[in-house]
Amino acid sequence: MNREIKFRAWDTFNAQYFYSKNYENLGAFFKAMQMLIDGDNSLIFEQFIEIQDKNGRDVYDGDILTSLGKDVCVVKYKNELCGYFLEFYDADLDEMDFIKLNLNTLKFREVVGNIHENPELLNR
Repeated sequence: MNREIKFRAWDTFNAQYFYSKNYENLGAFFKAMQMLIDGDNSLIFEQFIEIQDKNGRDVYDGDILTSLGKDVCVVKYKNELCGYFLEFYDADLDEMDFIKLNLNTLKFREVVGNIHENPELLNR
Protein backbone atom coordinates (compact mmCIF):
# COMPACT_ATOMS: atom_id res chain seq x y z
CA MET A 1 0.00 0.00 0.00
CA ASN A 2 1.46 3.35 -1.06
CA ARG A 3 0.88 6.26 1.25
CA GLU A 4 0.74 9.68 -0.35
CA ILE A 5 2.45 12.21 1.92
CA LYS A 6 1.87 15.84 0.99
CA PHE A 7 2.07 19.11 2.90
CA ARG A 8 1.26 22.72 2.40
CA ALA A 9 2.68 25.66 4.32
CA TRP A 10 0.84 28.91 5.03
CA ASP A 11 3.21 31.87 4.97
CA THR A 12 1.75 34.27 7.52
CA PHE A 13 3.94 37.15 6.32
CA ASN A 14 3.05 36.98 2.60
CA ALA A 15 -0.41 35.42 3.11
CA GLN A 16 0.10 32.60 0.62
CA TYR A 17 0.35 28.82 0.46
CA PHE A 18 3.26 26.71 -0.71
CA TYR A 19 2.40 23.13 -1.74
CA SER A 20 4.88 20.26 -1.55
CA LYS A 21 3.52 18.87 -4.83
CA ASN A 22 5.13 21.85 -6.59
CA TYR A 23 8.61 20.74 -5.52
CA GLU A 24 10.77 17.87 -6.75
CA ASN A 25 10.33 15.99 -3.47
CA LEU A 26 9.51 16.54 0.21
CA GLY A 27 13.16 17.26 1.00
CA ALA A 28 13.25 20.10 -1.53
CA PHE A 29 9.96 21.46 -0.16
CA PHE A 30 11.17 21.52 3.45
CA LYS A 31 14.53 22.98 2.44
CA ALA A 32 12.75 25.84 0.66
CA MET A 33 10.48 26.34 3.66
CA GLN A 34 13.50 26.46 5.98
CA MET A 35 14.92 29.28 3.86
CA LEU A 36 11.69 31.23 4.39
CA ILE A 37 11.81 30.58 8.13
CA ASP A 38 15.46 31.73 8.21
CA GLY A 39 14.27 34.92 6.50
CA ASP A 40 11.91 35.65 9.43
CA ASN A 41 8.78 34.31 7.77
CA SER A 42 6.39 32.41 10.01
CA LEU A 43 4.94 29.22 8.49
CA ILE A 44 2.07 26.99 9.51
CA PHE A 45 2.39 23.46 8.13
CA GLU A 46 -0.73 21.47 7.24
CA GLN A 47 -0.75 17.84 6.12
CA PHE A 48 -2.82 16.15 3.42
CA ILE A 49 -5.06 13.71 5.31
CA GLU A 50 -5.06 11.12 2.50
CA ILE A 51 -8.76 11.61 1.82
CA GLN A 52 -10.48 13.59 -0.91
CA ASP A 53 -13.79 15.41 -0.76
CA LYS A 54 -16.88 14.49 -2.82
CA ASN A 55 -15.38 16.32 -5.83
CA GLY A 56 -12.01 14.55 -5.64
CA ARG A 57 -10.20 17.55 -4.15
CA ASP A 58 -7.40 16.82 -1.66
CA VAL A 59 -8.33 17.59 1.95
CA TYR A 60 -5.74 19.18 4.25
CA ASP A 61 -5.64 20.00 7.93
CA GLY A 62 -7.23 23.45 8.22
CA ASP A 63 -9.65 23.05 5.32
CA ILE A 64 -13.22 24.28 5.68
CA LEU A 65 -15.86 21.85 4.46
CA THR A 66 -19.60 21.99 4.01
CA SER A 67 -22.38 19.61 3.13
CA LEU A 68 -25.09 21.04 0.87
CA GLY A 69 -24.08 24.54 1.99
CA LYS A 70 -24.77 23.69 5.64
CA ASP A 71 -22.83 22.16 8.51
CA VAL A 72 -19.70 24.24 8.17
CA CYS A 73 -16.76 22.38 9.71
CA VAL A 74 -12.97 22.51 9.86
CA VAL A 75 -10.53 19.61 9.55
CA LYS A 76 -8.39 19.52 12.69
CA TYR A 77 -5.88 17.11 14.14
CA LYS A 78 -6.56 16.38 17.79
CA ASN A 79 -3.38 15.31 19.59
CA GLU A 80 -5.20 13.92 22.60
CA LEU A 81 -7.27 11.63 20.36
CA CYS A 82 -4.52 10.89 17.80
CA GLY A 83 -6.54 11.58 14.70
CA TYR A 84 -8.26 14.00 12.35
CA PHE A 85 -11.71 15.29 13.22
CA LEU A 86 -14.33 17.59 11.77
CA GLU A 87 -15.04 20.47 14.16
CA PHE A 88 -18.48 21.92 13.50
CA TYR A 89 -19.35 25.61 13.64
CA ASP A 90 -23.06 25.82 12.92
CA ALA A 91 -24.49 22.33 13.16
CA ASP A 92 -27.39 21.31 15.38
CA LEU A 93 -25.37 18.72 17.23
CA ASP A 94 -26.31 19.72 20.80
CA GLU A 95 -23.43 18.42 22.91
CA MET A 96 -21.18 17.07 20.16
CA ASP A 97 -18.99 19.61 18.39
CA PHE A 98 -16.67 17.27 16.47
CA ILE A 99 -16.71 13.86 14.80
CA LYS A 100 -13.94 11.45 13.77
CA LEU A 101 -12.96 11.95 10.16
CA ASN A 102 -13.15 9.00 7.77
CA LEU A 103 -14.26 8.24 4.21
CA ASN A 104 -17.94 8.19 5.19
CA THR A 105 -17.83 11.57 6.93
CA LEU A 106 -16.52 13.14 3.70
CA LYS A 107 -18.77 11.28 1.27
CA PHE A 108 -21.11 14.27 0.82
CA ARG A 109 -18.82 17.10 1.92
CA GLU A 110 -16.76 19.47 -0.18
CA VAL A 111 -13.85 21.78 0.51
CA VAL A 112 -15.03 25.40 0.28
CA GLY A 113 -11.93 27.11 1.63
CA ASN A 114 -9.46 27.09 4.49
CA ILE A 115 -9.01 28.82 7.82
CA HIS A 116 -6.32 31.21 6.53
CA GLU A 117 -7.73 32.47 3.24
CA ASN A 118 -11.44 32.19 4.09
CA PRO A 119 -12.02 32.77 7.84
CA GLU A 120 -15.28 34.56 7.01
CA LEU A 121 -16.82 31.17 6.15
CA LEU A 122 -16.72 30.33 9.86
CA ASN A 123 -18.80 33.37 10.82
CA ARG A 124 -22.03 32.36 9.11
